[in-house]
Amino acid sequence: MGLALTEEESSLSDKLRLKTIMHKWLPAGDTLLEMICIHLPSPVTSQQYRVEMLYEGPMEDEAAIAMKNCDQNGPLM
Repeated sequence: MGLALTEEESSLSDKLRLKTIMHKWLPAGDTLLEMICIHLPSPVTSQQYRVEMLYEGPMEDEAAIAMKNCDQNGPLM
């Protein structure tokens, strides 16, 4: 696999050494973050359609419009 372990990593217990090798070979955290950034819409984009499912009031009022636009100066809910 072409992975290099330090002396300290080589002397770890079997379980910790395997965990270190797997992290170096397939860094799940970095991979998941990259997939989230690529495939999920931004909060601003997704808020446009989420607010209709989350907010029960009229969609034309000040609060709904502020939520749709992610307006930080909108009314506090």
